Amino acid sequence: MSRDTFSTNQARASGSKADILETAKALQSSEWEIIRILGSGQATFASQIYRLVRVSGGIFKKRAQKLMEKGVIGMSSAKIRKNRMNYYYLTEMGEAIFRDAFRKKASGTPSIEGSKPRAEKMELKPIIENLTQDKWKCALGESTLTIKKGEQNLTIHMKGSLGGSEFSPAETFLLCSSDGVKNLMLQKAARLSAEFRKGFTIFISTVKEFEETGELEEVEFIA
Repeated sequence: MSRDTFSTNQARASGSKADILETAKALQSSEWEIIRILGSGQATFASQIYRLVRVSGGIFKKRAQKLMEKGVIGMSSAKIRKNRMNYYYLTEMGEAIFRDAFRKKASGTPSIEGSKPRAEKMELKPIIENLTQDKWKCALGESTLTIKKGEQNLTIHMKGSLGGSEFSPAETFLLCSSDGVKNLMLQKAARLSAEFRKGFTIFISTVKEFEETGELEEVEFIA
């Protein structure tokens, strides 16, 4: 995608309410499915999404490109180990369309996703026990887990809300309550990298992944 195309799509992505309504009315059912998957945190990188919508990678790429041209979604590249991945996210317009369509039913009552971000429980006792056995000193705060061993001092930021957790590149280490929260945090990181054209690295895992592996996965976003 060229710099001029990115700027044009970014401008569309923050359109007026009238623009948002007009764009939403013109969306096809296959495009709505991608918006729902991204907004609910079911997936974020390309292969996750096209497997869920049950199409080939080529067909998904064409659908995603159309949504990017409409300013509904965006994409940022990242490296995980030696693999290069394309992470997709909802733009400001895409988030507005998702909220209007999926957060409330036509009757105004909350949908399955809920009208408010839902906090998820994080069971950290097994993780703290494992870290302690490995000679780490642990200090649990309201939204952080600080671990120390020798000269190593890491602050892990805990994210446990579907849609309610914010992201900052300063929060290098992230522990998420579920795959859904992890995907939404990766989307926010991808969006920030793309909008500011800035690369950065985060380390992120779910509670389950961290308990099983003892590691946070390194994701390097590329400017």
